[in-house]
This record gives sequence, structure tokens and C-alpha cells, in this order.
Amino acid sequence: MLTRPIPRRVISPVRGMRLFRRSKTPSSPKNASHMSENGRGASKSDLRTSVAALVAEALPCLDVAPRSADPAEGLTTMLSVDARNRTDVLDLDRAFFMTNGGTADVSWLSLPPNTGETPFRVLLRVAVTAPVQCHLVVVIPIERDDRERRARQLAYLLAADRLALGFDVPITAESAIRIASPTDRRPLVAALDALGCSATLLGL
Repeated sequence: MLTRPIPRRVISPVRGMRLFRRSKTPSSPKNASHMSENGRGASKSDLRTSVAALVAEALPCLDVAPRSADPAEGLTTMLSVDARNRTDVLDLDRAFFMTNGGTADVSWLSLPPNTGETPFRVLLRVAVTAPVQCHLVVVIPIERDDRERRARQLAYLLAADRLALGFDVPITAESAIRIASPTDRRPLVAALDALGCSATLLGL
């Protein structure tokens, strides 16, 4: 999928939507996204520990919907996220408003079910490096009994050039921070496959 170049710095003069720029040096611990896709780079026990830690700290995604489409910036998809009373996460909007932006590393991860009762899950990892340091993981469960809605949400995420994260706010809220959508979207394609859908059939 072709994606537009991401600007080195964008200033947001209006409160509500805050834009991250990517940092120059990714800080993914143990190259977590690589391990989740092919299992190389760590022992099985280390991989299980790393994945378990990510899931334990993950914040639930409550809803996904397209936010805006702009000729210059492309499609922005909104995620409504339960912050689980994490004050560092809830403070991100204020922090980025005060400094007109910041830097972050972002990546998609996929987590197939390990039991019959656990659904396929997609994780969005965001490591904020400036103006504050904050690490968060957002989890999106992919339930087959909600196949149509989840497939539609995955389509919005796959097509997105940017993601807007709103914490403890409705999907229609103006208060949100924006991040560039991760370039590697294979975990989203894997989630569509788990639903029995195809990105090709969705026109993506």
C-alpha cells in the first residue's frame, strides 16, 4: 500500500487534535513487532513474557470510525480508548497542546488466540519520546461473532494515513491526539484473514 510521506514537523495551532511526528530512532523493545510476526529474534519464553507484558498493560479500544479526509493529509481514523485511569495517558493532550507537537514511535502487532476462548487481537504500540515519555498499548479484539463491524473497523485502520486517539471520550469528540499510521500493516491484514475477509475484496 502506498502511503504519503510524513512531514518532519507539523504545528497544530488549535486545541483538540495534536499531531505526533515520528522520532528518528525507534525504541521498540526487543523488536517486538518483528517477533510477533515471525517469532524470530527471541526465545519462546522471552517472546511469551514480552507479549504477556504488552497485553497486561493494554488499553481497550472502545470504537473505531473515520474522522476526516483531507487532500493533503489523507484519511484520519479515530480510535476511542479507555485510558484505565492512567494519568500519564490522559495528560498527553495537554502536553502536546503546550509544546505544539512531539515525537513517537508507533507499530501494529498481531496476537493470534492461544485458547479457544481468546479472540484474535490487534495491538497498537505507541512510545512517546517527547515532550514527555509515555508508553501505551491499545488492544482491539477481533471477535468473529461481530464480524461485519470488526471488518469495517479494520478497513478504516488499513486505509488510514493518520490515527486520532481519544482517551475517555466518545468517538465523535474533538479532543484527541493524532499519530502517523504505522507503515507496516501486515498485522491488520492478518486480522482480516482471521475474520475470513480479504483486504483485496475490500479494495485496500
